[in-house]
Amino acid sequence: MAERKRKNLRKNIQFQIKDFSSIYTNQIFEILKENFENPWSKKLINSSCKISKVVLEENKVLAYICVDFIFDEAEIHMIAVKKQLQNSGIGSFLLKEILNILKRKNVKKVFLEVNENNKIAICFYKKFGFKEVFRRKKYYKNKEDAIIMELIL
Repeated sequence: MAERKRKNLRKNIQFQIKDFSSIYTNQIFEILKENFENPWSKKLINSSCKISKVVLEENKVLAYICVDFIFDEAEIHMIAVKKQLQNSGIGSFLLKEILNILKRKNVKKVFLEVNENNKIAICFYKKFGFKEVFRRKKYYKNKEDAIIMELIL
């Protein structure tokens, strides 16, 4: 897929979306460390999702998404934006792009998992129409629930 360029007016950032490459692993790992208590390992980042994209500004990774799909269902395994750029529209742009790709692949349902206490992420997903469909009780090490959300495309 051709790279897409967009200008974010709120932060005046020129960015583009590209397919994941292992050259971005270290930068992605740093973004995950600043966003998650237990970030994915570099090995896991490099394990193949069917769709993995990065948002770049001059070869610097600003955001990352990893999605798998089979038949008409998809699961977003990871989406992360550099802390200093959250609420800048980059995450929304990235998610919209992925949802459009999934629609073209005839995906009908998209699932994801989010910690019950990650209120910002939950609001973000609800803005796109995701709804809670299930809870995995005491799923995480700290005994917090995992919320499974679904979006019907």
